[in-house]
Amino acid sequence: SLIDKNKALTHLDVSGNALNHIGGMLIADQLELMYGIKPRDFLKIVLWEIEESKYYGRNPKKRVKIYTTLTSLNMSRNGIGPSVGASLFFTLGHPNCSITNLDVSDNPLGYTIQQGGDAAAAGVDMRFGMTESRSLRFLNINRTHMLPVEMVSVLGGLVHNKNLMKLQLADIKLDEPSCLQLCTGIAACQTLGHIDLQRCYKGANGS
Repeated sequence: SLIDKNKALTHLDVSGNALNHIGGMLIADQLELMYGIKPRDFLKIVLWEIEESKYYGRNPKKRVKIYTTLTSLNMSRNGIGPSVGASLFFTLGHPNCSITNLDVSDNPLGYTIQQGGDAAAAGVDMRFGMTESRSLRFLNINRTHMLPVEMVSVLGGLVHNKNLMKLQLADIKLDEPSCLQLCTGIAACQTLGHIDLQRCYKGANGS
């Protein structure tokens, strides 16, 4: 309701609220709706098409323009899984997305579970968001339990990002391939001025 009704809202902080997959998806789905993004889940597509059919044919319903002014979203220290992270980053890739600051730290984005989604698939969507985003300036994914193989996908999006200024990756294990991908991204992203790599276990004992 805040995202939908309040057009003056620019910063939303729901950190530390024990949000699970369902609660996180409600926020992510609403953001997709605000930006006019077609859902990718089968059941959501069916509902979306039913709603869209009301705007066509005989006696069509008048479409009301919807939008959001949200620029900062903090969902840290919750229980949101890979599917929520994938949806948030897919939204970041939309040309009209206005979010400049995203904090999803301390969430199990790297845990593949039946309800929460697949971490490997989420990594691909996160790469898409990093690549296509034109608004994102600050990204915090500290302690998200992502595996090195997933971080290779995520950090691959950094190569094509021209706007990111701050990236926080604390307590995420980075092996040799993911470190190489990170180095390539740092060289390509000229705007990046702050990187947090605390406890990423990059040394011989860690890798």
